[in-house]
Amino acid sequence: MLNQRLDDALRTFAGNVKSVTELMRFDSAVLELVLQHLHALDGRLKNAHGENSRLNVSNTIAVLRNIRENESLQPHYRQMLNQCNVLLVSYFASAVADVFRAGVTEAIRTGARPKLLKEEIKIELAEVADIGGDLVDRAADLLLTSNREINLQNTRAFFTAL
Repeated sequence: MLNQRLDDALRTFAGNVKSVTELMRFDSAVLELVLQHLHALDGRLKNAHGENSRLNVSNTIAVLRNIRENESLQPHYRQMLNQCNVLLVSYFASAVADVFRAGVTEAIRTGARPKLLKEEIKIELAEVADIGGDLVDRAADLLLTSNREINLQNTRAFFTAL
């Protein structure tokens, strides 16, 4: 069960990273698509009309190729790239939380981490109704909310706490 949960967390994280990487290449993808279509159009125009300078798209192709090679659009995408970095950090934190939850659940079920099993969870009675489901599966979330020393954003402190 632990291996399945870890595989799921890894697969989800990899998919998220792939989607953000594709988003970060958005400007290049658009330029590539436009260049492909312009090359095809240029070929059709030359076949139909010969070397007619009024129907020549070679200059447009050269301009777009120059934009791609010099990454001229990158300053305009800087904010989007920054947001992509923030998104990647968020996805990483989510993956770490999934691994943490799987590890705590497995430790409780197997007794594999005696130090972790000595941790105490303190919750308000009002929170008991919100727990729902299997308490063992929710133990990691309860541990996170009741133990201020465990911080999933600080990976060094996170692994030391375990």
